Amino acid sequence: MAVPGEISQKKDEFGAGPEDAFLIPLVTAALALKVLGKLLVSMLINVLDFTFPLVIQLVRFPLFTARILGDTAVAVGKLAVSVLPIPEQARIDWRRGISEKWSALRPRISYGAFEEAVHHLFDDGMAWVFRKCRKLSPRQAVWLIAAAALWLPVSFGIATAMHASLLLYAAVLPAWMQLLHPVATFFAKSKLLVLPVYPAAWPQAKQDPFVQSLSRGYGRFRSFHLIRKTGYRYRQMELVRQEINDAFVRACARAGVTHASGKMWNATVNALAWPVKIFHSCLRAAFSNLSQALLIGPVLRSYAAHYAAVEQCKAQRTSERVSGLFQERSIKFSAEYYERKERQLELRAEAEPAVSTAPGAPGQIASNAG
Repeated sequence: MAVPGEISQKKDEFGAGPEDAFLIPLVTAALALKVLGKLLVSMLINVLDFTFPLVIQLVRFPLFTARILGDTAVAVGKLAVSVLPIPEQARIDWRRGISEKWSALRPRISYGAFEEAVHHLFDDGMAWVFRKCRKLSPRQAVWLIAAAALWLPVSFGIATAMHASLLLYAAVLPAWMQLLHPVATFFAKSKLLVLPVYPAAWPQAKQDPFVQSLSRGYGRFRSFHLIRKTGYRYRQMELVRQEINDAFVRACARAGVTHASGKMWNATVNALAWPVKIFHSCLRAAFSNLSQALLIGPVLRSYAAHYAAVEQCKAQRTSERVSGLFQERSIKFSAEYYERKERQLELRAEAEPAVSTAPGAPGQIASNAG
């Protein structure tokens, strides 16, 4: 925290001057853009909290259906084995083999296994990128970062042009060309594939003389009096905005506006959610009636039990889960993490041959016996 002497010194250093005529509008516009950006991020988070559970259900449903179909196929297979004209011991072995193989495969057909597989795929891909970028020269790393930065607008432009062309000329183009929309979507999402390049190539790129000269130039640029005064004015405006915001919140709370707006928001959310509630009620009623059927009853009861368990796990919002997951695994975006991981693998690989050739090891005992 700054002491009063430092504050008065800054006030004397950054006193009013003619440059404030354009500095104050500039920092005000920057602050407005910051508030607008935070508002947009908040809206995106609310959209994520609303839509992501629907996407999860779309992923869970086919996986759970595959498990139900697998259970049914295993039951039918055991029933078929029981009527085959084979010896009793062979029948027992077949039934045991079917049960063991399905028990080993069934846990892999789940959303948890899918999420874990995606995590391992991402982790292995990141490790590969960091391993390759570590072998680059500083100048190659700079060019790689520049190419990755250039690909962001290029991929967006290609995807937008493809989507727009396919929609505008849909009546002229052959029908099969509409299948190119997924290709355009791949170009749009490919920007995510180059994101690991920045943290992976930066340790090498910052050793390049051009990057070092840019860093020194940026340091000198920040030391200019006008730049330091712009930062000081921005912090002043931020404090003023925070004080005005706090005063406005307190005034709304005293006037009861906060309580009334909260009630209006809850009423709006409930009004928008009533079609979903009606659909869930009809779905539960249909499941309750059909669960007594002879053939599909057990399957529907399994669906109902599965989705009841899923709904009990939805207490935490999606944005909170994603934030916690990122904080837990954000270290994996650093080169130090993958270097430490490779050293651990190398030490483990060196220790295994030593253990296998040690006196008393199984291989050594077998050679002595020979």
